[in-house]
Amino acid sequence: MSVLPGLTRRDVIRLVAAMAAAIPSAALAEALDADCWPWAAAVDLDGLRSLGEGYRSTYGDATGITEVDALLTRGEANASAAIQRLAAADYEAGRLVTVAGWHVSRTEGRLFAALAARC
Repeated sequence: MSVLPGLTRRDVIRLVAAMAAAIPSAALAEALDADCWPWAAAVDLDGLRSLGEGYRSTYGDATGITEVDALLTRGEANASAAIQRLAAADYEAGRLVTVAGWHVSRTEGRLFAALAARC
């Protein structure tokens, strides 16, 4: 059960999977100028915004959010793998944050905030 109406953990997993599949494409880099990334349409945007804004308001972390956003906007083939490595390292080091009752890695929180800023 989600604490955010319309957004479930399964939605977030689908979002991250869609992101991982889309990042290597050159088309994604061009699409980043749009209001929202095309693969974000797979989830409830209000819930996504709520997670991102919750992370930003609770933790600040503008530099970290900008770093994750930069990985996404460069459209590099290894961006997805880099984000996955950062999130895994966060879990291993215990760098977890709580956003809307969810315990996620700091990198995942930054990802939500970067998405919320664009969507």
